[in-house]
Amino acid sequence: MIVTHASSNDDGRIASKFGVDEAVRFARRHRIPIIYLQDGRPNERYFMEDCAPDHWVYSEGGEISFDVAPAHVYLAGGHLELCLSITVNDILMNWARKPKRDLTVTYFMDGIFSNGKDIEETDPYYHEYIRFMQIVGYSRPAGEYFPKLTLLETMGIIINETRQYDYLRRILAH
Repeated sequence: MIVTHASSNDDGRIASKFGVDEAVRFARRHRIPIIYLQDGRPNERYFMEDCAPDHWVYSEGGEISFDVAPAHVYLAGGHLELCLSITVNDILMNWARKPKRDLTVTYFMDGIFSNGKDIEETDPYYHEYIRFMQIVGYSRPAGEYFPKLTLLETMGIIINETRQYDYLRRILAH
C-alpha cells in the first residue's frame, strides 16, 4: 500500500482522513506492506492515525524512486489530479519495464481527495458538484481557497453508475 501525502496542507478539511485510516487498517489486517510518501512539509500536517508504516519515503511531488515489485498495489491519500496522479504514473512506468503479467491498482476512494477540476460545465452533475463545494467550503478561513472532496464523495455527486465510470475513465491514469 502506498499512501501519498496524506496532509492537511492539501486536504484542508481532512476529508480523506477516515478513508486513509481505514485503508491502513485494511493493509495491517492483510499484512500488506505500507509505504508513506512524505514531502518536506511539517510532520504535524500529516494526519494518519498510524504513524508507523513499514517505510517513510521522501517524495516532493508524489514521485516514487523505488521498485514496485507487487502485481497489486493499493493506493490511499494524495491529491487525485496532482501528486497521486504522479504516483500512479510512476507505478505504471515501473511495471512497464517488467515482463508482462496481470496487474491491479486498487484506489481507496474515501481516502483520496480531489479538487474536482475535471468536472466540466457540460457534465450533467456539474451543478450538484458546485453546490457541494459551496457547502463544504462555506465560511472556511481564507487559507482554504482550494476546497477538496473525496473521490467517494464525487461518486456520490455523480450517482449514475454509467456516468461514474465515464468520469473515472476520464481522470484515472491509463
